Amino acid sequence: MKKLLFLLCLILFYSNLFAQFGFNFPLKSGNTWVYNYYDRISGEVLGGYKILVSDSISLENGFTYFKINDPAFDTGYFSFVRKANDGNYYSYGNGGVEFLEFKPTPVSGEKWQWDSQMGPEFDIDVKVTDIFYSEVFGNLSKLIEMRYDYDLISFINLYSEKYGLLKKSMSESTESSSLKGCVLDGVVYGDTTRTIVGVKQETQKPKQVILGQNYPNPFNPSTTIPFRLIQAGSVKLSVFDVSGKEIRVLTQGFRSAGDHRVTFSGDDLPSGLYLVRLETQNQTFTKKMMLVK
Repeated sequence: MKKLLFLLCLILFYSNLFAQFGFNFPLKSGNTWVYNYYDRISGEVLGGYKILVSDSISLENGFTYFKINDPAFDTGYFSFVRKANDGNYYSYGNGGVEFLEFKPTPVSGEKWQWDSQMGPEFDIDVKVTDIFYSEVFGNLSKLIEMRYDYDLISFINLYSEKYGLLKKSMSESTESSSLKGCVLDGVVYGDTTRTIVGVKQETQKPKQVILGQNYPNPFNPSTTIPFRLIQAGSVKLSVFDVSGKEIRVLTQGFRSAGDHRVTFSGDDLPSGLYLVRLETQNQTFTKKMMLVK
C-alpha cells in the first residue's frame, strides 16, 4: 500500500511538472509561441495552445522575472523565469528558491539536478543528451535535446538556440507538443494561428484500432478521449480507479468505423490517477489519466 501511495504521489507530481518543463525563451514581453499537440501513435493533431511572455515583475527574492502564461493544461497556469548574469535561465520556486532550467551553451552529456523541494526522492536528474544543427523555419539553428529523468517517468525537450522550445513529450503519455510558429521581437516565424480541431470527414479506412491519449492530460475537470476503430462493431469505453473499480461507462454499444471522441468529467471525483479502457470485440486497450484539482 505504501508503494502504491508513493507511486500515485509521484505520478501526480510529475504530471504537474509536465506543464512546467518546457519554458520558453528569448524572454521579452510580447514574445509568443503557438504549439500543436498530437498523438504520437496516430500522428493526429489533437489541438493547439499559445504561450505568451507578459510583463516582467520583481519578486520577494530581489530578482526580476518574466511571467510566462502557459495555458497548455490549465488556463490559469504561469511561471516566472529570468536570465541571470551567467547566461543561464532560472525559474522561481516555492519560498523564493530558484532552480536551474536551461544553459544556452551546454556540453553534450552535461548533467545537473532539478530540486523538487519535496525531498531528494522527488528530485529530477537533468541531462543534455544531444547537440546538433538543423533547419528551423528555413534557417540553420543549433538544437539542444534535454532529458528530465526519474526511475519511472522521463521528459524529453528539444530547444532551438534561437527559437526556444521546439518539442516536448512525456514517457507516461503518447501526447506530444510541437512548435507551429512564433513571434519573437515582432518578427513572425512559421504559422501562428492556433489549431482548432473540429469534426473531420473520413477519407480513408483507418488502419488500426487506437485508444489515443486523453487531452489535456493532466485535466481539470474535463478531458477528451479519442479512439479509432478499423471496423464497425460493439465497443465499451470505461473509466476505472487505481483499485480496478469501474467508476464510469462513457460509451457502450455499436459504433461505426473511424475516429470518435468522448468527453469525461471528473467534477465529482478526487484528484488522482485513473485508467480509461477501450474494449472491442477482439482487443482491449488501457491508458492512464491524471485528474488534478
